Amino acid sequence: MMNNRSFQFEFLPNEILIILFEYFDIRDLYRLFFNINTRFNNLLLSLKHLSLTISNSNQTLNEYDKILISYINKLIIQNKINIDFTCFSHIHSLILLHPTFQQIKQLNKDILPCLKYLAIRNMHLLSSNDLPAIFDKIFSNDCSYLQYCYLSNMTTISRRREWIQMTSLRFLEVGHINLFVYKYILSLCPNLYSFKFIISTETEIPSDIKSHLNIKRLTLKNDFFGHSWNDHVIKSYLSYVPNLEQLCMYRHIFSSSVKNCLMNYDWCASLIGSYLPSLRRFSFYLHLIDLNYVDIDNILFQLVENFRSHRNTRCQSCFVIQRSQMQKLLSPKFLM
Repeated sequence: MMNNRSFQFEFLPNEILIILFEYFDIRDLYRLFFNINTRFNNLLLSLKHLSLTISNSNQTLNEYDKILISYINKLIIQNKINIDFTCFSHIHSLILLHPTFQQIKQLNKDILPCLKYLAIRNMHLLSSNDLPAIFDKIFSNDCSYLQYCYLSNMTTISRRREWIQMTSLRFLEVGHINLFVYKYILSLCPNLYSFKFIISTETEIPSDIKSHLNIKRLTLKNDFFGHSWNDHVIKSYLSYVPNLEQLCMYRHIFSSSVKNCLMNYDWCASLIGSYLPSLRRFSFYLHLIDLNYVDIDNILFQLVENFRSHRNTRCQSCFVIQRSQMQKLLSPKFLM
């Protein structure tokens, strides 16, 4: 029989404790576990991936918190509050859930010299006049040290001035971009490894995009209610990333359009065969928006069989269908 001591939290091995501790806010972590014993103290002081969440401007740092600041790796700001980032100069990760322009302005090497990971969500809540300035800020000398950048997917990337080359950037996830912005980002981010974005409807396709040889993962999504899915456009996106190893596609479609649009679709098999010789994994996520008057079950079975018949034997393939009711999509809870 297992000894009862093994069920006590303090007898867990360090490896498990380290994993568990990373889910705690740093203030809760130290208040709960510091000074239990010497082992816990040493373990807490050795952690390198602790986070601090600030949800309102009244959460001022007391003297005890200020001692912990040097151990914070990730800072999460939950609301629209004015905060001075100068006391968090050592953080590597910053997440802004409801960004303000005052927060964005502080993104620079002097204030946050160690920042590698940046995520800005809900950018659509900002003034539309501020958005180009924010994108210009991200793609400037102020943020040239970033390795990972997530910008809210409910915005369209635009700029007012020239952007600089981002040689450190490896992972980029953004909202809507067209082929011209795609071309521009490829040229500025030579070491980009993973790129996720929403494709926009094209009226003109540039012909002078230089191939990007370092991108290994690409995720393409179409506009939720738009008609931006066009294989001629998809071809342009894929033809400039010949060393791609993982391709993921998300497509939204109404059930009334499935039969006409997808019954004879080859699921990009010809494009993959022509432009992606190194592809190892292909995933296609179909988000089906159900309209009550359309009987779709039999058609979905045919779609699955059609996908299997066009599957490229050179790479692993995955086909996922998600169904949603139109009424639920339009509910206030869903749209928040």
